[in-house]
Amino acid sequence: DRTAGVEPVPVLVDAHAGATCCATPGKGNRMTDYLRLAGGASIGADVPGYDGQLSPEYVLGTDPQVYIATGGPHLAAQGGLVLGGGISEDAAQKSFADIIGKGMRGALTAVHEGRAHAVSHQLSISVLNILIFECFAKWMHPDRFADVDPAGTLAEINARFLAVPLEGTFWIDHKPQ
Repeated sequence: DRTAGVEPVPVLVDAHAGATCCATPGKGNRMTDYLRLAGGASIGADVPGYDGQLSPEYVLGTDPQVYIATGGPHLAAQGGLVLGGGISEDAAQKSFADIIGKGMRGALTAVHEGRAHAVSHQLSISVLNILIFECFAKWMHPDRFADVDPAGTLAEINARFLAVPLEGTFWIDHKPQ
C-alpha cells in the first residue's frame, strides 16, 4: 500500500557481483518482482528470460538511482562480493568496496551519492526473503519506510522461529573510504 502511486525508482541489481558487471535478474525473476512491489523498477526487467547480462554502456547510460549488488560466500574465491551467514560486517564491507572499485561501477551516480547497497543472494531466494524485501523498500523509498527495520525483523525471526539463530552480514550499505 505504501508504494501505491509512487514513481518507480530505477535500480540496477548486479547479481553475483564479481569482476565484471552486470548480470541482472530479467523478466519473470522474483527479484525483479520484489523490486517492483517495493516501488522500484529494475533496469534489467526487460532482459528476456530469467536473467541476463547488461552492457556497461547501457548501465552507464541509464545511470540508475539505486545500485544493489548480490553476493555470497561462494564468490570469495573469485574476488566477488562476500556476505551471508558467518561473514563479519568488516569482511563484507571490504569485499563490497573491492567490487565497487572494479570496472564502471564506481562511475555510477548511485555509488557517489550513497545509494549503493548489497544483499545476500542466498537470503534473497530463501523463505526469509522478507528481510531483503524490507531492505529494497527502505533503500528505494527511505522516507516512506523509515519505520521498517530489517535488523529488528531478523531479531524477531531468530527469537521466535529459529532454533539456531541466523547470524552474519546479510545486507550492507556502501561506506566510501
